[in-house]
Amino acid sequence: EQTPARHAPPLIDFVRHEVVSTPDPRLTVARAPSGPQAASFRALRRGLLEKDDRTPKVIAVAGAGSGDGRSYCAANLALALAETKTHKVLLIEANTREPAIAELFDIPNPPDAVGQVADHRRAPEAAWRIVELADAGLHVLPVAPRSDRPRVIDGPGFARAIERLRDAYDYIVVDTPAVLSGPDLGLIEHVVDVVLLATRSSRSRGRDLKAAVGQITARKLFGVVLVD
Repeated sequence: EQTPARHAPPLIDFVRHEVVSTPDPRLTVARAPSGPQAASFRALRRGLLEKDDRTPKVIAVAGAGSGDGRSYCAANLALALAETKTHKVLLIEANTREPAIAELFDIPNPPDAVGQVADHRRAPEAAWRIVELADAGLHVLPVAPRSDRPRVIDGPGFARAIERLRDAYDYIVVDTPAVLSGPDLGLIEHVVDVVLLATRSSRSRGRDLKAAVGQITARKLFGVVLVD
């Protein structure tokens, strides 16, 4: 029996970016590494890495609605995974409606995840341009914050991109749009290993949270993360 052929790792051109000396207050793992919020993200990291059946490699962070803390949770989880410097970690943004990652990390004129997904449909072997946050040990592929971006992600394109980038990283954290805002999560859910549902006690309504849980495949849902 022949062993299935493996793809060569994708080509990556890194855009080096220095983390500012005083990071955004929302990046608690970087801003206050000894604080209780940073500790909670390390506990979440430990829970994922010690998952009984199989350690998830691609982790989607979702939320029921706007303001539920998806990007905050995704960014800090990615920082917690990367801070050990023993794993290659990518934070990729799939939220075309409310992109926040470039602002969080203060990345001006970032290489655009949406445009690159489209480009790789036409040229799958082309190099990816990914931001390297050298001090944090983290790689980031954000959505460029411009007005002409599509409102719904290219689901098949993003799924194909994640499958290709799996070969280059130990962990990929995907910042997704709100579950109840459209079909986006459903378009890429099949290509992620687990889904975390971020929620804020001050913003999330019980019925919305229940509706969001109902739209996520039960075996993919790792848990609900309270981020306030």
